[in-house]
Amino acid sequence: MHGCKKYVIARYLLGLLIVSSSVCAKTTETKTLVHRHVPRTAERKTSHTSALTFGPFFNNQLKFFFYGQFNQAVLYANDQHVRNVFFTTNDSFPSLVGVSGEIQPNKDFTIGARVELGLEVNASGAMTQDDHTPSDSLDKRRVEMYFQSKQWGKFWIGKGSTASDNSAESDLSGTDMVMYAGIADLGGELYFRTPHVHAYSENPQVEDVFNDLDGLGREKRIRYDTPQFHGFSLSTSAIKHNEGDVALTYNKKMDSMTVLGAVAYTSPSELNDAVGNIIDGSISVLLHNGLSGTFSTGKLNAHRPGRDNPHYSYCKLGYQRAFWTVGKTFLSVDYERSKHYAQNNDVGKAYGVAVVQKVNSWHTSFYIQYRRFMLDRSNENFDHIDAAVIGVFLQF
Repeated sequence: MHGCKKYVIARYLLGLLIVSSSVCAKTTETKTLVHRHVPRTAERKTSHTSALTFGPFFNNQLKFFFYGQFNQAVLYANDQHVRNVFFTTNDSFPSLVGVSGEIQPNKDFTIGARVELGLEVNASGAMTQDDHTPSDSLDKRRVEMYFQSKQWGKFWIGKGSTASDNSAESDLSGTDMVMYAGIADLGGELYFRTPHVHAYSENPQVEDVFNDLDGLGREKRIRYDTPQFHGFSLSTSAIKHNEGDVALTYNKKMDSMTVLGAVAYTSPSELNDAVGNIIDGSISVLLHNGLSGTFSTGKLNAHRPGRDNPHYSYCKLGYQRAFWTVGKTFLSVDYERSKHYAQNNDVGKAYGVAVVQKVNSWHTSFYIQYRRFMLDRSNENFDHIDAAVIGVFLQF
């Protein structure tokens, strides 16, 4: 019996040491700018986790969760001058690995920590016509602690999602691993070309024309989320330089449908040469018959005289059904329109179609998407860009 107690204590201390060393890992501060899209969080998609439990000891339960996902693809792009094929990591849901640990001293209170690393290898949003192998990097996506109470809500500290992160990206279509409001994640640094002109390095890129203005992204911050009340939750966060945001989210499953939505307001951010507060929001509805609809919109209120307010609207229709026993099939079409992004009076238009096939027993999905990007500018003609991607998404 005495040896058994020593074994339990040893396991507990080992687990505590691992959590402590993860939380104390140093990170390098990075500045998140709106005009360069940061691959979004996969928080809503990391449900398949492996767990190790240490204890019980001193009436606590120490748990570890390991998770990860890999999203590899082949991207084809045609700018009407040259055709390119890229072997890439899909930024729509980037490859990552993570570990989290939590202790529950009582039924109402939980203390936790999480470390998450993004594996950016040939990122799909960083490819250009001349650069098929952009620099690889290890992205310190999250190094954070949280304190959660069912009665009082959740408090976060460290690097992670701000309150407004994902506020423009509510999506229940099932195709968001390859198609969602952040359409520049695939081919974002491709240049628009002008007819009969070889040079293009000064031309606008796809990400200069399309951006879903998704809040402040991931930053070193403090954040507070209220408990849910009839599906609603209010969040706020503060980051460096006295900047911050506030967001209202809604998540509710009803008899005939599921609804996911958010609206957010942020302190001044930058988009190309426009600086101002951002307001954005999104809503997605999934009916029990498999039909879904998604809408997202956002605007940056430019402070500089003579600069119009960049804004966009995005809509998406989807259908999902289990045609085969291996898993559901997800179908979607979408359309996005932006204005005043790269400069005043620029109009960007894009549409796409996507198919995702899930294989439940493998925790894997296969997908294909086609998209066309278009830019209208006064007194200047730009050719459209066609892009197609085929890939595989593995989650564990």
